[in-house]
Amino acid sequence: TLISFTANDFCSPNVLSPEGKAFALRTYEDQLRHSFDILLGKKTYQQGSTVVLIAPLPVTKILRSQAVLDKKISILGQSLSCRQVRTDGKVIFREKNVVEDLRNMCSSIMKTDPNDKARIQQLEEIFDQAVEIQQLIVSEAQVKSKGTRFYFFDESYYSDVEAKDIANDCFHP
Repeated sequence: TLISFTANDFCSPNVLSPEGKAFALRTYEDQLRHSFDILLGKKTYQQGSTVVLIAPLPVTKILRSQAVLDKKISILGQSLSCRQVRTDGKVIFREKNVVEDLRNMCSSIMKTDPNDKARIQQLEEIFDQAVEIQQLIVSEAQVKSKGTRFYFFDESYYSDVEAKDIANDCFHP
């Protein structure tokens, strides 16, 4: 079983305040721990079961990547760069800016200006802590397990991300 938690768990702009960050990380840990407790309570296959938790992609690398920022996407036939999507791009459809809808889907990340180094650093700290939480919970599950093998795949978090790896929403892989 492959499991992936994270990026979307920190989409609220509230995560950027100290209280919001603490709440988001505590809630994230509680939910992840609960999910793993459920997995620990499940019956394993006779040959054993394996659960792999996949760390998130390096969101802050996506935010900093010039190649991703320069990537051209098409929205309703209009060409925009991911930089424009994250800052001031507009594509009006039925009197609505659909680019703003993209920015709102995960506003803590998508509304981060590429030059806002302090905000990107804040997000990096949140994701680093989320990965630490993941490592801890997988380690604890491995100790508690009675037959299921638990692994943490963190290479995804340290991988390089290229423009071709990012979808036309300038965010998802």
